[in-house]
Amino acid sequence: MTELTIQLDETLKADAETVFGQIGLNVSEAVKLFFTQTVLERALPFTPLNEKAENAETDDEAYDRYFNPVNLARLKESEEQVKRGEVITFTIEEWEEYTKC
Repeated sequence: MTELTIQLDETLKADAETVFGQIGLNVSEAVKLFFTQTVLERALPFTPLNEKAENAETDDEAYDRYFNPVNLARLKESEEQVKRGEVITFTIEEWEEYTKC
């Protein structure tokens, strides 16, 4: 194991801890999950949003935020992986055990 130290704005850290807590994760688990997905996908496991997208006021703007070319390509690749049988499923308990590695 190795230790990771980062500097964050206190408000950002607190807000992230709240979100992680709401989905049953602590910060360490969330970071491990982020790193694991990044390695598996060989890319960021999400598309960074800019302020304009985050503050979309219309359905069209919100639609563009989620159905952009990057997300659509990732979805298509995921569908192809399912078709090829390259998908692994986990129960929550199995995932928690897997991410302890």
